[in-house]
Amino acid sequence: MAKTRAGYPIKKRKISQAELSKILHKDWLQHIIIITCIIIMSCFLAVLASTIYTWSSNVLYDKWIDVLIIAAVFFIAITMFYEYYTYMAKDNSYKKLSIIGITMFITIVACQLLSHLISPYCSPLAILPIILSIMIGGRTGFMGLVVTISTLLVSYSVMDYGMYGGLSNTFYEITSSLIVSMIRVLLIMFLIRRNYSRFKLLWGSAAINLVASLPIILLAMIVSKDTTYLLLSYTYSILGGFIAIIIFTALIPLYEQIFNVWTNFKLAEICSLSRPLLQRLSNEAPGTFNHCIIVSNLAEACAIAIGENPYLAKACGIYHDIGKLSAPEFYTENQKGYNPHDDLIPIHSAKMIMSHTKIGYDMLKKARLPEDIAKVALEHHGTTTVRYFHNKARQLTEGKVNDKLYMYEGPKPTSKIASIVMISDVVEAITRSRNTANMDELKSIVENVIKDKIADHQFDNSGITFADLAKISEAITKVVPAVYHKRIDYNKGK
Repeated sequence: MAKTRAGYPIKKRKISQAELSKILHKDWLQHIIIITCIIIMSCFLAVLASTIYTWSSNVLYDKWIDVLIIAAVFFIAITMFYEYYTYMAKDNSYKKLSIIGITMFITIVACQLLSHLISPYCSPLAILPIILSIMIGGRTGFMGLVVTISTLLVSYSVMDYGMYGGLSNTFYEITSSLIVSMIRVLLIMFLIRRNYSRFKLLWGSAAINLVASLPIILLAMIVSKDTTYLLLSYTYSILGGFIAIIIFTALIPLYEQIFNVWTNFKLAEICSLSRPLLQRLSNEAPGTFNHCIIVSNLAEACAIAIGENPYLAKACGIYHDIGKLSAPEFYTENQKGYNPHDDLIPIHSAKMIMSHTKIGYDMLKKARLPEDIAKVALEHHGTTTVRYFHNKARQLTEGKVNDKLYMYEGPKPTSKIASIVMISDVVEAITRSRNTANMDELKSIVENVIKDKIADHQFDNSGITFADLAKISEAITKVVPAVYHKRIDYNKGK
């Protein structure tokens, strides 16, 4: 152990967790770590591809140049995919990068193993693009499909030329399988974009697999026109599709738990009225519960209109006022005659009302719901003023009021969905209180709410555009009459 001149041992300073995190978050270090991981993954896949192709490790010595070429192909392809993701992604999420890396590895290994263990037509290519489409997005899934197909084709062709000096029947069979798999994947990705559940996705994928595998019969004629061979090629193609369906169906729940990713499946599940927080809201604050249900329907329609995620918008709408559970009797929709604000001075009433955003955020975080939903609960009032109690205070004090004390702490909406919930929240409250049935009056209410929020600079940080706001206004105007439609009084008829 090192010692000082006086003979005392030098104590090594321990690096704190915060300092270690700061070091690891440096850009240059992150890039080194990622490039190292890509190199290791590329080399491993190249070795795996070459040894599986020949079922012999001798290829690593006899054809080591071909193995290096395949490794280089994998490295370039994965690096391009990484660059594409970092360019397209809104957040630099290494959780998502981990999902991409692991899924790409599983898909390539499964394609290589099953192609050689069972048949070249048995390629479960669909694993990667479908998982990425569900977990991250359709663009990433499509890019993953392109990268995987091109990489596999190049690696197989390199091995064919290295071993046989030309393209073998196996290469044509694998190429046919990948082409059919691409058609199958694109159809399933189209299915994913629709409103779907786990059950619909599973059976829809199975149906697509049976139909989309038919072209393999035509492509298999390149190798042989024997009827038995063509039927076997179709059977193996269907088998590869079903293996892919089984694998991605098993992996998605695992990814949801391990990486804590909120897919549309999970978002739909947390909107179930059997969830503990929503049951509490229904029992303890029925007025707020009804308000949240309507706001969630409005938010869902608006999200569809402007191309945002309707599942997330619906979940944000249904949980946005969950903080009112702390004191439901202080909100008019839950009151039954007695109003506790009659016994309070305006500043205390305003603080009570404004506290529900921060309380809601804390409750949602404690319940381990997504950060996006918790942020909307915090942001859906932005920095607006509690006008009723602000005006009441001005009357009592002859206008001498600190305006900031009657403003929500914010922050202002930082997403389009938060802006949607803000608009839907106010419109629902106004239309309910006025019992509006006239379409022109309804349009005027929605437009005035939007203009008021624009003038108050509430949308400055949300990225929402005037075109989006016009679509939102149109969507709300269509949905509100359906929510508050009138019914016939059957007693009068009697």
